[in-house]
Amino acid sequence: MKQTASHRTLEEMHIEDANGATSRWVPKPLLERFWKAPVLRQVWGVEQDSEKIDWFELFYDLIYVAMAINLSAFLAKHNDIEGILVSFLFFAMLFFAWSTLTMFVTRFHSLDIFSTIVQHVYSSAVLVMSIYVLRGLDARYEFSLAAMVYRICLLLLYCQVYAMVPRAQGFAIHAIFGNMLAAVVYLVA
Repeated sequence: MKQTASHRTLEEMHIEDANGATSRWVPKPLLERFWKAPVLRQVWGVEQDSEKIDWFELFYDLIYVAMAINLSAFLAKHNDIEGILVSFLFFAMLFFAWSTLTMFVTRFHSLDIFSTIVQHVYSSAVLVMSIYVLRGLDARYEFSLAAMVYRICLLLLYCQVYAMVPRAQGFAIHAIFGNMLAAVVYLVA
């Protein structure tokens, strides 16, 4: 069976039944579906398949639309210099949340259950950050906790890459240490 960058949740396996050997589609074992190596999206010298945007990516982008609406509503109520600075701070944090996951999914394709759960927790943390933007600095602890959750999720995704994609270990180790450093700086600030 030829493997490409796109994956299926079902795999063709040869199963022998009472009538003899037959070939049919059966579910993959749960462990294999739970923990699977991410695939590099671009491998030089290998023909690449074009992928369509999935529903998760569209929903993830809608979270940022909600963030922009909430941020503009906060800025409309707090149009002094402090409100502008707080809005800029929140925008910067949410922009980094968007860009870091976008960079990950641009480089790696992972459809295992572990990565899916981690990406959903990540997007939920960003959604919480987007909601707490409306309360400004009164919600700084909730906002910060959600920011730490998305950083932990990102570290888990890059740890999986480090453990399972030998070709990307150098990049993954830089991403792990960079995100750990950013989390520590944010925590101290």
